[in-house]
Amino acid sequence: MHHGHGSLTRLSHATVLLSLVFYLVVRPPT
Repeated sequence: MHHGHGSLTRLSHATVLLSLVFYLVVRPPT
């Protein structure tokens, strides 16, 4: 594992978090 490519992991984590927030905001409230 190289410590020089941490940005890729951070980017994927950010994408997952953004998709989760997007889903929570877009889904119809009950």
